[in-house]
Amino acid sequence: MSNEILTTKVQETLNELQSKHAEWDKQQRYADTLLYTLLEGCLDFYYFLRKDERFESAFKGMCGFKWNSSTTLASLITKSVFGAKAKKGYAYAKALIAAVDNGVGVSGAVGMAQWLKENGGVNGVIRDKAADAAAKAERDYKVWVGKNYERFGVRSKFEPIDAPQIVEMIDDEEFLLLVQRDTQTGKLIPKWYTDAEALREGIYIERGEALMEQSVYFEKRAEVIAELEREEDEATEKVLEALTAVKSKLAQAEDEEALAA
Repeated sequence: MSNEILTTKVQETLNELQSKHAEWDKQQRYADTLLYTLLEGCLDFYYFLRKDERFESAFKGMCGFKWNSSTTLASLITKSVFGAKAKKGYAYAKALIAAVDNGVGVSGAVGMAQWLKENGGVNGVIRDKAADAAAKAERDYKVWVGKNYERFGVRSKFEPIDAPQIVEMIDDEEFLLLVQRDTQTGKLIPKWYTDAEALREGIYIERGEALMEQSVYFEKRAEVIAELEREEDEATEKVLEALTAVKSKLAQAEDEEALAA
């Protein structure tokens, strides 16, 4: 079979797979829309029941499954709508509670369905914010370690490279450069560059994680932190001096204006 025929068959297969994925994606979006609409109805029903204790009491008496005093109204509603044994019932109840806490669907606020679409669906609105904050703090710390690599006394494997052509073409102070080594000439051939912050942070994280596995990190961590704090204090003092100078000039101008008057 010729290469051309093989290429054609591969492309046909890929097109078929892409078509299947498009079909699945369409069905998934329809399913999500239906789910969000159901949850919006659940939220409306929640608000209705909370208008009067008699409504809530009557509804609880109609629930055809076991529950106790610790079962939330949101759980009772989602179990009634999605089934008491629904695998994601707990997540749906948490989404309802999150919606109530955020005032969704109240006094002209965005509705439940739209709110879910804008915030990553059910999983997006019930995500543990504390865990997210902790993960971000850990990520930021690794970036910090990666950026201050040399302060820990670890020497770089590379010496500064004189590359006037690159400096002339790229204005960014910090960027990622993809190069290819020419094994015959020994030259590095630039292929692509970017200043994307996410990619740069990824490199710093990898660098930071590598350093955090070395003994020198534990030995010099306190020293490096103290050094950076001193530098920050010095910078703050310089800023304060500059602001004080501006303040003094303003006061002098006001005095001169008062004397002239």
